[in-house]
Amino acid sequence: MLVYLNTLTWEVRMWGSVLRRVRVEAGISQEALALLVGVVRPTIWRWERGDSTPSPTIYKKLRSQLPTLPCPWCGGE
Repeated sequence: MLVYLNTLTWEVRMWGSVLRRVRVEAGISQEALALLVGVVRPTIWRWERGDSTPSPTIYKKLRSQLPTLPCPWCGGE
Protein backbone atom coordinates (compact mmCIF):
# COMPACT_ATOMS: atom_id res chain seq x y z
CA MET A 1 0.00 0.00 0.00
CA LEU A 2 2.81 2.41 0.82
CA VAL A 3 4.35 1.92 -2.63
CA TYR A 4 0.98 2.69 -4.26
CA LEU A 5 0.61 5.90 -2.26
CA ASN A 6 4.13 7.00 -3.16
CA THR A 7 3.42 6.31 -6.84
CA LEU A 8 0.12 8.18 -6.69
CA THR A 9 1.81 11.12 -4.97
CA TRP A 10 4.45 11.16 -7.71
CA GLU A 11 1.74 11.13 -10.41
CA VAL A 12 -0.15 13.96 -8.71
CA ARG A 13 3.02 16.05 -8.41
CA MET A 14 3.94 15.38 -12.03
CA TRP A 15 0.42 16.29 -13.13
CA GLY A 16 0.72 19.55 -11.18
CA SER A 17 3.90 20.39 -13.10
CA VAL A 18 2.14 19.63 -16.37
CA LEU A 19 -0.84 21.77 -15.34
CA ARG A 20 1.49 24.69 -14.70
CA ARG A 21 3.32 24.23 -18.02
CA VAL A 22 0.08 23.97 -20.01
CA ARG A 23 -1.40 26.99 -18.22
CA VAL A 24 1.69 29.13 -18.81
CA GLU A 25 1.90 28.06 -22.47
CA ALA A 26 -1.74 29.09 -22.86
CA GLY A 27 -0.91 32.50 -21.40
CA ILE A 28 -3.38 32.14 -18.54
CA SER A 29 -2.56 33.34 -15.02
CA GLN A 30 -3.47 31.33 -11.93
CA GLU A 31 -6.06 33.98 -11.05
CA ALA A 32 -7.64 33.91 -14.50
CA LEU A 33 -7.79 30.10 -14.56
CA ALA A 34 -9.31 30.07 -11.09
CA LEU A 35 -12.06 32.44 -12.25
CA LEU A 36 -12.67 30.40 -15.41
CA VAL A 37 -13.15 27.12 -13.52
CA GLY A 38 -14.85 28.47 -10.39
CA VAL A 39 -12.19 28.08 -7.70
CA VAL A 40 -9.90 30.46 -5.83
CA ARG A 41 -6.29 31.12 -6.87
CA PRO A 42 -4.73 29.20 -3.95
CA THR A 43 -6.51 26.08 -5.22
CA ILE A 44 -4.69 26.37 -8.57
CA TRP A 45 -1.45 26.84 -6.64
CA ARG A 46 -2.10 23.66 -4.58
CA TRP A 47 -2.83 21.66 -7.73
CA GLU A 48 0.35 22.90 -9.38
CA ARG A 49 2.39 21.98 -6.30
CA GLY A 50 0.84 18.53 -6.28
CA ASP A 51 -0.79 18.99 -2.89
CA SER A 52 -4.24 18.08 -4.22
CA THR A 53 -6.15 17.35 -7.40
CA PRO A 54 -9.39 18.74 -8.83
CA SER A 55 -12.72 16.98 -8.57
CA PRO A 56 -13.99 15.32 -11.77
CA THR A 57 -16.39 18.22 -12.34
CA ILE A 58 -13.67 20.84 -11.99
CA TYR A 59 -11.29 18.72 -14.08
CA LYS A 60 -13.80 18.88 -16.96
CA LYS A 61 -13.85 22.68 -16.62
CA LEU A 62 -10.05 22.72 -16.66
CA ARG A 63 -10.01 20.62 -19.83
CA SER A 64 -12.45 23.01 -21.49
CA GLN A 65 -9.95 25.84 -20.87
CA LEU A 66 -6.77 23.76 -21.38
CA PRO A 67 -7.65 21.01 -23.91
CA THR A 68 -4.13 19.51 -23.94
CA LEU A 69 -4.17 18.85 -20.19
CA PRO A 70 -3.71 15.10 -19.51
CA CYS A 71 -5.34 13.10 -16.74
CA PRO A 72 -3.12 10.19 -15.70
CA TRP A 73 -5.56 8.88 -13.10
CA CYS A 74 -8.44 8.94 -15.63
CA GLY A 75 -7.04 6.19 -17.84
CA GLY A 76 -5.06 8.66 -19.97
CA GLU A 77 -8.02 10.82 -21.03
